[in-house]
Amino acid sequence: MATIELNKEQYLKVLKGIAIAGMMEEFLADENVEEETANKNYEFEEYLLSFAKEYGLEDEGEDWFDEVMAEAYDMANEYGETDMYQRLAWELAVLGFKEKYGKDFDNDSDEDFEKAMGLEDEFLDEFEANGLENVKIAK
Repeated sequence: MATIELNKEQYLKVLKGIAIAGMMEEFLADENVEEETANKNYEFEEYLLSFAKEYGLEDEGEDWFDEVMAEAYDMANEYGETDMYQRLAWELAVLGFKEKYGKDFDNDSDEDFEKAMGLEDEFLDEFEANGLENVKIAK
């Protein structure tokens, strides 16, 4: 079996990474396998935690793992929010492309892509300044 040597900082980063990956995997899992997926992730997490003593983490009390999990959860949520704004800005840029430039967006055109990125930046600036406050849905 291969061995990977990690320092304490790297070990904690691996734990966070596995926690984030597990959250994503469970979130995306079909509900028929969600529990099975969660159990497999828990078993792997427990295996990794069995090495905590080697990194002196048992001496830090019981809260250290809760802190790692909270950081992983916060990172996953921050990524999700950032990704949501990024995707929304891109979709709005593509939808508004024809209105601004008088033609449909062409995925194969570098020029259209650059223009759409400019529109996307405008939307991202708006979201950064005001969140979704100014977003209106017209029916």
